[in-house]
Amino acid sequence: DHRDLHSFPTRRSSDLLISRDQNRSLSEEDLQRLASVVLVSALSVPVQHSNAEQSQNHQDFFELHLEKEKNSRLSALLGKSTTLRREQLLKEICHHDIPSKALPEVRNLFHLAETKFHPMELCNSLSDVFTFVQESSVLSRYAVLLKKACFTRQLQQLSKVFQTMKIDRIYQLAPVSCPHQVEKLIVRCANSGLVTARIDHRQKTLTFVNNSLESSNVKSNLFSEIGRAHV
Repeated sequence: DHRDLHSFPTRRSSDLLISRDQNRSLSEEDLQRLASVVLVSALSVPVQHSNAEQSQNHQDFFELHLEKEKNSRLSALLGKSTTLRREQLLKEICHHDIPSKALPEVRNLFHLAETKFHPMELCNSLSDVFTFVQESSVLSRYAVLLKKACFTRQLQQLSKVFQTMKIDRIYQLAPVSCPHQVEKLIVRCANSGLVTARIDHRQKTLTFVNNSLESSNVKSNLFSEIGRAHV
C-alpha cells in the first residue's frame, strides 16, 4: 500500500518540491513529509542488476511484480509517464534535490547509502535512520525493504575490497540480527547477479569472486579499509 505517495494527488511532486514559494498552501512539515516518503520509498526499491534475468521462483516472481508496481507509482509521483528503473528514480531524486528537502532524520540517507564508499560501516552508519524509519507511522512500511537494499549495497562495496571474510563479521555488519536472514539475503544477491559470492559453512567464511579487485579505482580504497577490518 503506497497511499502516502499520493497524499497530494492533484499535483506532481516535481511541482510540490521545487520551491516553497510556489507552494504556499503546503506547510514546511507537509513538504518534508512528502520528500521523506519519496526518498525512503525510492531507496527501498530492490537493487537491480543491469542484465537481470527473469525470476526463477514464485517468491522472486511475486516480488518482481511488487517492485514494478512501486516503481510505476513513484514514477507517476515524479511526473513521469513511463515506469523508471531504480537508477532512474534515484537520478530524479537528485535532480529535484529531494534529500535536502526531507526530514532531518533521513536527510543523509542518500549520501550514506548510495554515494559514500564505506564498506565496513555502511549499514551501521544508518542505524539511527533505520530506527527512525521503523518508528515512523508514515515510513515504517519501508523499513524492511530499506535494510535489504542498503545491505545489498554494502555487500557490493565489500566485494570490491575483500576476497574472503569471516561470516561472523558479516553478521555483525548486517542490519538484521538473525544469521539465517543474513545468509538468505547474501544468497539472493548472488542468485540475482548483484554479487558473486559463496558461503563456506565448514570454514565459516564468505568468499567474493571479483576480477576488479586490482583495478585502480578500488586500490585507493583498499588500504584505508583493510586497516579497519578484522576479518
